[in-house]
Amino acid sequence: MNRLNGTLVLFIAALMYNEFIQETLRLPSFLRPLDMLIVVWILHTLKRGVHLPTLTLTRSIQGIVILFLMLTCLVPLLGLSLQAYTISELLGGVLPSLRTVLYASSFWLFYHSSMKGLIRYKDLVTAYVWVSLPHFMYGLMQFIAINTPWIDYSVLPWQPVRVRGNGETEIMNYVVTGLTEAPFSIATWGSTSAIICFVLLMKFPKKMRKQAQEGLSHVLSSIPSSAVQWMGLITGLGMVVMSMRRTTLLALLVGMVAALGIKVLLSQKQRWSGTGVFWKTLIVATLLLTLGAMYSPSIEQRVTSMISLAQGDVNDPSLRNLHGRSEETWGYWIDFFFQNPYGIGLYPPEIMKVSSDNTYLTYLAQGGLVYSLGYMALLVVLTWFSLYLFRNHQELLSAYGLSLFGVMVIIWVSGIGTGGSMASLVWAYRWAFLGCLCAEYMQVAAPQTSNMSFLRPRSFITNS
Repeated sequence: MNRLNGTLVLFIAALMYNEFIQETLRLPSFLRPLDMLIVVWILHTLKRGVHLPTLTLTRSIQGIVILFLMLTCLVPLLGLSLQAYTISELLGGVLPSLRTVLYASSFWLFYHSSMKGLIRYKDLVTAYVWVSLPHFMYGLMQFIAINTPWIDYSVLPWQPVRVRGNGETEIMNYVVTGLTEAPFSIATWGSTSAIICFVLLMKFPKKMRKQAQEGLSHVLSSIPSSAVQWMGLITGLGMVVMSMRRTTLLALLVGMVAALGIKVLLSQKQRWSGTGVFWKTLIVATLLLTLGAMYSPSIEQRVTSMISLAQGDVNDPSLRNLHGRSEETWGYWIDFFFQNPYGIGLYPPEIMKVSSDNTYLTYLAQGGLVYSLGYMALLVVLTWFSLYLFRNHQELLSAYGLSLFGVMVIIWVSGIGTGGSMASLVWAYRWAFLGCLCAEYMQVAAPQTSNMSFLRPRSFITNS
């Protein structure tokens, strides 16, 4: 892993293995390792001076991020003014907003580090793939223990526990979570790894790598090796399949199709190169789903439900969970919004003790239309930014943009069926990814700014 520093590995490990580290170190639930790491990193960076975006485009991205964070800070104040909450409700309802703001500082931390040449896009992706590998390995052990007699689940060292509404706990020995406490988490890490590696493989297929084109060697040296990309793609697909999260699997497939479609429709040259990677990926996904369904009745049921939904058979018994979610859960949250049109200010699942299974409804319940539209505006701008980068004539920036586009499609689609896609831990890597891409754009569009626009605590503008 070229030029990969320890801080980057610690950052990704802290967000991916938060629950495991907390349990191992016996830390209180409100204190996360990532919180401490980011605070120390911020203080260290401020002491040395901070790179800030200078071009209009990157300033615009910074602006929409700041606008969203301002809303995130103001919404809890609205909640406090509307009604009184207990200390427990305040901690549970305000902490997610505070962490959203804290973790969003990853945008500036990674932008600064990238501009300084300490972290590059290649390092970020490579570290992500390698650090997520233990999730896949442990998830595979869980899958075998749950669905076969080969491993006794009780001998596994990490056994996630679920706390029910009445306070009782149960060992979740029926779902694959990896070294996390929820299948959604392993599915999210897997889908991100899979879509980024898929795009890079499709953008730079084997045939293109062998061509002796001028400048291509520089391009290939700036992305992870093909071995790392295939490992990230296959293990990412495996984590999504084992997690049994239908929405995440659907979002990943839609993201891959959308990325391929954008490449074919908008590319100025080599439109159809890389389509073989898509078909190979589809074959691998089919094999993983088939193999999973052979051993896991739950995966078989979810595959059946997806096929029924694709065929338009909405009355199939396998879709009963979807009916319950759309008719009961979503209906309850929509009614709650009409009763509280300005939102309740605090993180709704902590106050209402029930998940919406829909990111957009969660934002709606927390901050009303203003907060919900603010979140959607953030997604729209980042999606536009990804397409702007993709249209760049520089092959590297084009690939970076397409990978961001794939991630954005997953965020858009997965938000429909999961409330967890707004989780601060999930967004921590996305902020870092975005900051890194903005720096890559800056270094191509205005390389002379690499040593400019520093912000120091006392002497505001200096040169490096």
